[in-house]
Parts: sequence; structure tokens; C-alpha cells
Amino acid sequence: PYTTLFRSVTGTYTVSGLLTFNSGYLNGPGVVTIATNSTLLVNAPQYLEAQNGIVTVNAGTVTWTSGDFYLEGQSVFTNLAGALFDAQTDKTLRPYAFDPNVFYNFGTFRKSAGAGITTIATGFVNSGIVDAQTGQVVIQSGGPLVFNSGSSFTGAGTTYLSAGTCTMN
Repeated sequence: PYTTLFRSVTGTYTVSGLLTFNSGYLNGPGVVTIATNSTLLVNAPQYLEAQNGIVTVNAGTVTWTSGDFYLEGQSVFTNLAGALFDAQTDKTLRPYAFDPNVFYNFGTFRKSAGAGITTIATGFVNSGIVDAQTGQVVIQSGGPLVFNSGSSFTGAGTTYLSAGTCTMN
């Protein structure tokens, strides 16, 4: 496991097994893939930054337990069908300086811990499941806010759409 990771990726980097990310940066313009049956644990007391056009593709599990998660410099995060992005924190997935950064969800975006608010403040394009098991998931427009056919909202918690223009396909 890493305590601090400052990684520049210009090609393709695949996470197999467990990668613990406690703080630092993933710097593009490359691609980081979390393989099926693999886990990226984001346990950053301050923040994690995915920047400069980095493309992150999750085919496994991302468990986000602390710290704000920044997408910046036209970075993209894609949560594939069958993948899980599990927010276990009351923090924010946010753009830096309001760059056009986008989180694409084809799998499951789940909030499974924390009684407060987890905010998605980047662009968010959803064709999968938003599962608020506890607390609130607030989706704000920091870019495109799109819900395609197949989008669903589940869980005992609450999901709010707030600010900006929302497209329902």
C-alpha cells in the first residue's frame, strides 16, 4: 500500500489486487484501470486528485473512505457495468476550478456509510444505479448532468438533484 502516491501515467496502468491511496495525485494523460476483482481504497484524510486528463476506469471496486476526491484538468472517471464505486464518507467528489470533468456511471455508485451528505459536484452521466443506503447523495452540476435509460435510484437514503440543467434520456 502507498502512503502518498504521486504517479504520472502516460500509458496504461492496471491495478490488480489492492491499491491503497492515502494522499497525492494521479497525473495524466494516461489511463488507470482498476481490474475486475481488484480494489482501489481511497483513504485520503485530505484529498485525492486525478488531474491533467487522467482517465480512470473502474471494472472492480473503488472504496472511498475519507477526504475530498478531485477530478481536474479534463479528467474522466468511468465506473463500468458490474463495477462498484462505494462512498463511505460524507465528502465531495469535486472539480478543481470547474474544469469540464465527468464521472460516468454504468455500474453502481453507492453511499454505504455516513449519515450526512456525499456530494457529486462534477459532471455526472448515469446509466447505472445510484444507491443511497444511508444519508444523502446530492448530485450537482459541475458539467453535464445526464440520466440515461437504465438509470435507477435505490436505497433507504435520499438522492437529490441540485443546481444546473439535468437531461433525462
